[in-house]
Parts: sequence; C-alpha cells; structure tokens
Amino acid sequence: MSLALCVSSGAQQVTSPSNPGESQVAHKTWRTLSGIVTDSDGALVPGATITLSDAVSKQRQSTTSDDQGHFNFSGVPSGPFTLTVAADGLQGTTIQGALNEDESL
Repeated sequence: MSLALCVSSGAQQVTSPSNPGESQVAHKTWRTLSGIVTDSDGALVPGATITLSDAVSKQRQSTTSDDQGHFNFSGVPSGPFTLTVAADGLQGTTIQGALNEDESL
C-alpha cells in the first residue's frame, strides 16, 4: 500500500481574562493530517485502518479510509509520529515522520 499525505496547519489567538481590565493571550496551533490510501497498482483502498501514534505522548488515534480511500486526523501535535495502515488482503505499511512547530505541507 502507499499513502499520499497532506498536512495543513493553523493558529488561533485565544484571549482569556485573568483579572478585570487585564487579559492573557495564548496561541493555539493545530494541524490536520489527511491522505489517500492506494494499493500497489494505484487503486483506492476503502476501509483501510489507519493508526496515528504520537511518539512522545504514546497516544494513538485510529480512523478508517472512506469509499475514496481518504482519511483525516485533526488536532495533530508537532513532533515525531508513526502512521500505520492495514487492510484485509493487503500488506500493511508504516511511515515514521515528524512535524515541526511551523510545518505546513
């Protein structure tokens, strides 16, 4: 199997009052990791299980590719990750990578 990956990112400024007349400003950064799963012949693979593992926190989240082989993860933090893909009848694949704080592909 192979994957085509896309990473998008954005930032949001959040203001929360700590004292009357004062405010604290924080920046929240988020990323979305999405892609398409295909087999070795380039055919779309619906129903594949994709697991995203954060190498630092060890947290995992999984999703299933849709009818067009698309998948999407929201709220992906910066840092190293492992992406594992499995589908019935096909050899699985694993990709390791890292997202930098300011990265957007």
